[in-house]
Amino acid sequence: MTLTPSLVSIVSATVLGFSAIANASVIIEESFSAAQPGGVTPGGWTATHPGAVDIASSSGVMRQRIWRSASGGGSSAIYYTGSNGEVENGQIANFDSALTIRFGGSGVPATTLRGIVFRTQTQDISTPGGTTGFWGYSVGIISTGENRGLYLYENPTGTTSSGFGQLLESATFSEDLANNVDYRLKVSAQGAVILASLETSDGEVLGNFTYSNAVVTDGYFGLRTANANTNVNTYYSNLHMTAEAIPEPATAMLLLGGLALGAAARARRSGLRRMGEGMRFF
Repeated sequence: MTLTPSLVSIVSATVLGFSAIANASVIIEESFSAAQPGGVTPGGWTATHPGAVDIASSSGVMRQRIWRSASGGGSSAIYYTGSNGEVENGQIANFDSALTIRFGGSGVPATTLRGIVFRTQTQDISTPGGTTGFWGYSVGIISTGENRGLYLYENPTGTTSSGFGQLLESATFSEDLANNVDYRLKVSAQGAVILASLETSDGEVLGNFTYSNAVVTDGYFGLRTANANTNVNTYYSNLHMTAEAIPEPATAMLLLGGLALGAAARARRSGLRRMGEGMRFF
């Protein structure tokens, strides 16, 4: 088969496009199933309040637990601070991530915020009730009560709800989230655009939002529970983070359309050749 220049362009664009999808670079892959020796987090991660962080079992699966005991801090977090060939000293600006999160405990305050932080310039507030802030973004979940939903905050400055930071976007859940059930939190930060969604384990979207005016800067990525109460548990597991975004649906459709056009063009030329071969001139 001879490819015309236009068909070469279509095929090349399609191949390159799908190659970009296939070659998205994995920068962090973490199950959170085991701590480093003598620690409370896997290797490469740092806890801000070790007394309220550990690896614990939920439904028979070992997970990262961020919690508050009677003597624990009201706000605890862990941050990726390692280097792995793709990330240097925990500094990440653009990423796509998916993380399993589940809730436990009782007496959860209606303003307990649980989720991730990213592009942060410091590793969380230094002490419970601190006011220095860590300057970055927080995507968090309020699981119960009239404020239940998915939230995006900028520049948190404290551990209580008054210090969550400037509210940028939110999505309301239609009902309370259940304890001891896996949910999937997906967050993408690509340039100035931040997308977030919370889904059930079978892919039902419970809430999502898009924010398109974010500040782009390298910073730390972490898991955080803020404004918790005694015996409030949050379990994190199966973090998958890549460095390149999967193309938007419109881009993917263009790629698929290009492939379809190429196939149609080949079929049309093949049909014309067969028609010519069947014709006889007298």
